[in-house]
Amino acid sequence: MSTEILKLENVSAGYKNNVIIRDINFSVYSGERLIVMGPNGSGKSTLLKAILRLVNIFSGSIIFDGTQIEKLPESKLRLIRARIGYLPQGGVLFPHMKIIDNVAIPLRVVFRLSKQEAYQKARHFLSLMGVEELANRYPAQLSGGQRQRVAIARALSTDPKILLLDEPTSGLDPESRADVLNVLYDLAKLGKAMIVVTHETDFAKRIADRVIVIKKGSIEYIGSFNQRIVDIIERRGG
Repeated sequence: MSTEILKLENVSAGYKNNVIIRDINFSVYSGERLIVMGPNGSGKSTLLKAILRLVNIFSGSIIFDGTQIEKLPESKLRLIRARIGYLPQGGVLFPHMKIIDNVAIPLRVVFRLSKQEAYQKARHFLSLMGVEELANRYPAQLSGGQRQRVAIARALSTDPKILLLDEPTSGLDPESRADVLNVLYDLAKLGKAMIVVTHETDFAKRIADRVIVIKKGSIEYIGSFNQRIVDIIERRGG
């Protein structure tokens, strides 16, 4: 039987006093691939940030790996966040750092590994993503697809319980987009729990165990992939 990794109960969240998502309820289980879809501006990215406590939680509860986190002090959130692999839109690598240092930094800062130990782990995950030969380059020297592979390697480096991927193909040219989608297909086979925000319906259809559709900040559908999802997204508003 699968283990519940994450549970959101009646969660409303947003920025300052502005509520973006309302009364969100769902759970994620070990190995599950949950796809989040919906129109632009519907609250998909805010949902991922709420799980990480990067936005204000106005009501409800968030339980991660048995720990209720919505009211935890910031001092205790660092280790929680380290167990949640997060890929924001665009990947966001540090431009002044070599690739190896971009991947190693959470291992050194959060887990206090030595430089040698952090580099060893970083090279393992760069290899897993097929970009180990780029370890000594800088982000500006890589293609968009290569940068996303590095960002995914960094998200994996802390051996997280769950991965949160926000529009991992956004802004990429067609070749890089296809490259990253192939990486995500392979990643899905690893059995890691994942929540992926995407507009890629073919990708969602291929890997999703369940799909959540968010419109105007609320869950309009949750279940298996079907034509209704496309119909909801294509309807005006959101």
